[in-house]
Amino acid sequence: MDVQRPAMEGRQAIAVMRARDADTRANYCQDGACFAKERARCQEARMDDNIAKPIHIKQLLDMVDASGPPAPKPADAIRALVPPAVSAPAPAAAVCEWETAVARVGGHPEVLKRLVPLLAQRTPGLLTAAHTAIAQHDSPALRQALHTLQGSVGIFVAQAALEAAQRLDALGRQEDWPQAEIAYAHLVREVAQLEHALRAVL
Repeated sequence: MDVQRPAMEGRQAIAVMRARDADTRANYCQDGACFAKERARCQEARMDDNIAKPIHIKQLLDMVDASGPPAPKPADAIRALVPPAVSAPAPAAAVCEWETAVARVGGHPEVLKRLVPLLAQRTPGLLTAAHTAIAQHDSPALRQALHTLQGSVGIFVAQAALEAAQRLDALGRQEDWPQAEIAYAHLVREVAQLEHALRAVL
């Protein structure tokens, strides 16, 4: 949550969220001037913590870890992905540009590995949401699921999976649902290949 949001500033937005759900957690203030006075104001607004811009990924991940239950080990979490059978898994280099992804998080591979559990937790649900949207001929819902999925796989520079998601998105916009079913199956296979690639690098 950015304190300096347009329309409704962050502390007001948190108050509304808390009013709707008192158990809402992990709301972080991102503020350009994270001084003691500003931190106190965020605490008064019942924010869980405060972090200053520019955001450093490792610091943010440490904060997220501290706010919730322990994250599963990467090797265990990646097993939560539910891909179809892959007869001939591609090598990691063919589906996941690991070194490029590491460079994007400041050259810290341990930071990137900590993101693997998030992929494992989110991908099955996103694929299910995409398939449901196709079945219901719901272009906006499909677009939303694919947008989030692309953000998840894009962290690992999984170009083939990204292109498969973009292809499916285009078909959804055209409302070509028979071809969308075919493209969805291709996307699921690419996500499966990504799983194999992540197993190899962990």
